[in-house]
Amino acid sequence: GNSEVSRVTTTIGEVINPLTTSGKILTQGGVLASTYPEWIAKYMLSSKLMPLPLSFSNMLSYLFPETTQAYYDTLIEPLVTRAHPKHLKAALPASLYPATFLAGDLIISASFFAFALVSPAAVVAVAV
Repeated sequence: GNSEVSRVTTTIGEVINPLTTSGKILTQGGVLASTYPEWIAKYMLSSKLMPLPLSFSNMLSYLFPETTQAYYDTLIEPLVTRAHPKHLKAALPASLYPATFLAGDLIISASFFAFALVSPAAVVAVAV
């Protein structure tokens, strides 16, 4: 159905960027929204195989949610802020999107494991 914004407020505090395995989130008011940015949401939510539902990154976010969020906040967000991938998407033909996402997913997943291994929690777990 239709929804109407009844008010907008300003708050100060940490920004929360929800990472979900489905790429969707149900808001308190019952509005289904995408967790993906507008420039890529349509592609991500309409994919049938890669990157959704078969994504190493999504599997990692399901299995290790706190480490995934820390990884995203520490490495991915600053990288995307400096070199936004929407320019790459605009330069590629649509037929190359799946292969590009697969390559990116593999790179992000491998670097996630490196990040997790050097995180303080992982170092403590190995030391014990």
